[in-house]
Amino acid sequence: MLHRVNLPILPALVQSLVDLGDGTPIVQIIPVSGGCIHQVFQLITEKHAYLLKWNPAPQEGMFEVEARGLKLLAASDAIRVPQVLAVNSQPAFILLEWIDPAGYASG
Repeated sequence: MLHRVNLPILPALVQSLVDLGDGTPIVQIIPVSGGCIHQVFQLITEKHAYLLKWNPAPQEGMFEVEARGLKLLAASDAIRVPQVLAVNSQPAFILLEWIDPAGYASG
């Protein structure tokens, strides 16, 4: 099922995907639960799946700080952390590696 979401960040997002080597069409944008400050989506292209977080009016530098924190957590090798793929300040979004929750047991 194709979900249509009107995201004003699409031009900048598409450019970020192209910069990552994924110029394939976006197939789905699916809202993901759990975000309380940002809007969160699973973004699926013909090539990959991604986690997209965006906020139309974030605090300055918010996604840059999140990216630094995720990179520090990843460097510790203590837990599995999604790779930061792109950070954009205006419009503000962060694009992360999609980690399939089905691959992890709960509890």
